Amino acid sequence: AHKEMVANLKKGDKIVTNGGLIVEVSNVGDESLTVKNSDGTEMKLVKEFVSKLLED
Repeated sequence: AHKEMVANLKKGDKIVTNGGLIVEVSNVGDESLTVKNSDGTEMKLVKEFVSKLLED
């Protein structure tokens, strides 16, 4: 289920990381995601560290 959820992530999705951060996906790469936090700072996140997708 986790692998499928990560494979279906797209720009604009809000996720929770294993570290507890709530971030928004801004780009999806092969091994990692570019995500941004609430102040707009972008960072890269390895896909294995996605905990869950936040549903609206």
